[in-house]
Amino acid sequence: MLINRTKKQSLKKHLIALGFGMCSTALSAGVDIDYHIDGFLTAGFGVLTGGQVFAQQLDVNTLEFQILSGLPPLYDTVLVRPSIYNYNGKIDLQEPAILGLNARVDINDKYSFVLQVTGTGNEEFSADYEWAFFEYRLDDNWDFRFGRLRIPLFMFSDTLEVGYTYPWVTPPAEIYQLVNFTSYSGAEMVYENNILGQDLRASLYYGSFAKTDTAAGVTGTFSVRQILAGYINFGNQDIQARAGYIEALLLSVVPTPGLTSIIEAYTTIYGAPDVLPGYEFNNARAHFADVGITIDKNNWLFLAEVVQQGTNTPQFKTVRGWYTTLGYSICGDWLPYVGFAEMKTLDKTSRLYGGPLGAAINPLVSLINTDQKTITMGLRWDVFTNTDFKLQVERIDPVHGTPGLYSVNPHQADYLIRGTVDMVF
Repeated sequence: MLINRTKKQSLKKHLIALGFGMCSTALSAGVDIDYHIDGFLTAGFGVLTGGQVFAQQLDVNTLEFQILSGLPPLYDTVLVRPSIYNYNGKIDLQEPAILGLNARVDINDKYSFVLQVTGTGNEEFSADYEWAFFEYRLDDNWDFRFGRLRIPLFMFSDTLEVGYTYPWVTPPAEIYQLVNFTSYSGAEMVYENNILGQDLRASLYYGSFAKTDTAAGVTGTFSVRQILAGYINFGNQDIQARAGYIEALLLSVVPTPGLTSIIEAYTTIYGAPDVLPGYEFNNARAHFADVGITIDKNNWLFLAEVVQQGTNTPQFKTVRGWYTTLGYSICGDWLPYVGFAEMKTLDKTSRLYGGPLGAAINPLVSLINTDQKTITMGLRWDVFTNTDFKLQVERIDPVHGTPGLYSVNPHQADYLIRGTVDMVF
């Protein structure tokens, strides 16, 4: 069951309900069940060093009037402040702020129930279920899971909210923000074994996801159906390699009101009946591929990951993202690291329209392109066995005339300074 985020129930209430549920299950069944509960916490700060910049903004009402009048579209220039990852020119103490709890109930050696509840500071710590699934272990090699599951797209998907499990303040956004959902409803089959002295983990999964959003006063539903995917991990405690692939159908993405008005106006005047349905992504087939490697040996840490996603419709961009990170552990507690990340839109020219229609909507389409490069320098200090402190500086550069992942195009590189304290308990 998908959780409606508009129901602002406290995380504390959900944890209390979970405890009562475990007790009642054990008593009613009359069995001695085993359960394990642990949690994680991240508190941090961040600030974007850049100030105010001038940026071109489209005035929807003016554009619609000009188009209907047969005149070329006009632009308004306004003073705006860019932001990225919810950070702007002011110190933010809510990004990232995460509180979570994992619970595993083993009914016997075959059947288990797993739940993860998280809350974030920017959503007032309202409860969200990343995991809520039933697990059946056929034997030592085969597991079957049913329910709400984390979608394993990346190397750190399973521990995305648990900052203690990776070196950065947050995983590189050039990859980890390419997909705007982290869980799905469905089933997963997992196979684990030791082959030639190496650990093998392979998975196949199937399911769906739906999310309702409201933007500029218009509500629409983003749906991902017929998710069919798999991944494979292979290696040992020093070196792990990973590869994954997913295909799915995208349905019913409602365009923004401004883009809808412009396209409808040009359809009326010039005739372009095939354009508006294209922006609704009706049954667009999407694909996503991921390859990564982790090397953690002799004080050295090396991480690298490459992903590419796209669809069979020109209205949805095809993007490739990648990163590398290199760190060296000092005295076992200190890990300085450097990294580079890049994301690039691969089909900028093929997604543009010609003629008078293109003159109006191509500037909007170009805003969807998200080319960006980031250089990162950071330091992780393991204060205790369950607590770390991180400080990280990123030089973020939107390139090729795009805004990158900024809210508006700053037309220049900027610096993001962030720090976190991460705990597991």
